[in-house]
Amino acid sequence: EVYRVSPLPIELIGFEARAAADQVDLHWSTASELNNAYFSVERSQDNDAWSTVATVPGQENSQSVIAYSSVDDDPPLGHIYYRLRQTDLNGTSTCSMVKVVYMAAASAPQLWPNPATDRMHVAGTDLPALVDVMDAQGRRITLPVQPSPDGPSVDVSALPPGRYVMVLGDAGQHATFIHQ
Repeated sequence: EVYRVSPLPIELIGFEARAAADQVDLHWSTASELNNAYFSVERSQDNDAWSTVATVPGQENSQSVIAYSSVDDDPPLGHIYYRLRQTDLNGTSTCSMVKVVYMAAASAPQLWPNPATDRMHVAGTDLPALVDVMDAQGRRITLPVQPSPDGPSVDVSALPPGRYVMVLGDAGQHATFIHQ
């Protein structure tokens, strides 16, 4: 399906925005271009105030299908609105239809094995050099993070048996585990 963007000198085939892990992938293509200077990918959190996240040069003049792509590598969380602004050589511009993407918070960190007896492996988050572990009474114990073949790990062998909460990173992510 070809959308004619008037009065601009391009035939926009489509514009897509898709959430992918911690970025938004943006793709569009044109069927033809005449005096097309560039495209600006614009982002908004309220569908009112827009900022440019990428600028991609156009082909100026073309009668064949051209595919374009860009990435928003620092999207905010929640609903994000994207539009494509096309600007021709004389400065005239117009915008595409708006696409909406939802960026969820990173998944909760995973700890294994759980329950643990000596070493707790951690996945799903970036770890600092030290992590805080809190016991059932709210006491904080700081433990070093060590590399291992299965990813980052924490030696919990010195902890008394019980239920603990591991605080992971500045974002305050946490996960509960049992030490036997």
